[in-house]
Amino acid sequence: MAAYWSEAWDGPPLYSQSYGSESSVVRMHSGNGEHEEMDRRAIRCFEQALQDMDLEDERLRSCLADYFAWATTVYMAAYPHSPGDVPPDLRLPRWSWNGLVR
Repeated sequence: MAAYWSEAWDGPPLYSQSYGSESSVVRMHSGNGEHEEMDRRAIRCFEQALQDMDLEDERLRSCLADYFAWATTVYMAAYPHSPGDVPPDLRLPRWSWNGLVR
């Protein structure tokens, strides 16, 4: 996870070079149907974890929470019907202080 998050936040491509492609990550999260309630729970757990670790930097906490919520509800939920629907050439999305880097 550290390698993935580091790469997503414009760090070195350690995840892509060592562990797998973005398409393989999305496939792991695909084919499970719609699961909005589970997504909301996961987001609440992540936000609670940020509070539990006493992350005092509000901007950083907010930015991390925004990334997790976006990745959970948009990117990883994009192919609910089948992992086979995931394109083979997805690129790991990049995130910054201002959100998704286009």
